[in-house]
Order: sequence, then C-alpha cells, then structure tokens
Amino acid sequence: MLYTARRLPSPLQNRDYIVEQFHDKAPNQASGEIIVWRSVQNEVDFLPSLKQSPNLGYIRVSVKIKGFLLWPSERFGEACTQVLCTCLVLKGMAFFRAS
Repeated sequence: MLYTARRLPSPLQNRDYIVEQFHDKAPNQASGEIIVWRSVQNEVDFLPSLKQSPNLGYIRVSVKIKGFLLWPSERFGEACTQVLCTCLVLKGMAFFRAS
C-alpha cells in the first residue's frame, strides 16, 4: 500500500490517494516487467481514511489504473523502454494519459 499526498499550487486543490501495487513479468517479453497501481477498494482499513482526507485539506483521487510496461531497450545507450498508462478521476474530472 502506498499513501501519497500532493500539495498543489493555487488555484488547484491538494490531492491524496491510497493505492495498491501489483507486478508481474511482461507477456511476450523475455525480461520485461509490468507494474500496475489502483486505488485501494476498502479504504476504511487504512489511514488516513476517505473521511479524514477533507479534514487534512485534501481531495481523494480515485486511481482507476496506473501502470508501466518496462523492457530492455534495443537501442544503444538506453537502459530500457517504458510505456506509461494512467487513468485518474479527480472529483468530477477524468484524466487519461498514455505514452
């Protein structure tokens, strides 16, 4: 489990989230790795809880999925190639990014 709190510059409001992480070998990659995060489903068991976030000055972000696919690079001088995929819900506003 990972708790993260981000203090953002004005006029944005501070955000926090609690995620769990999973990882496994990448399919069809000899030595690749998949790392995936998602929001904890039962937040009442973890501190600060969803109810405590507003008291601390944060808005809870829902991480639908955030992940990396990493594998050794075939280009000279590069350690690895990475692909990032993120889908967040920021209280009424969805954010998706892939690279």
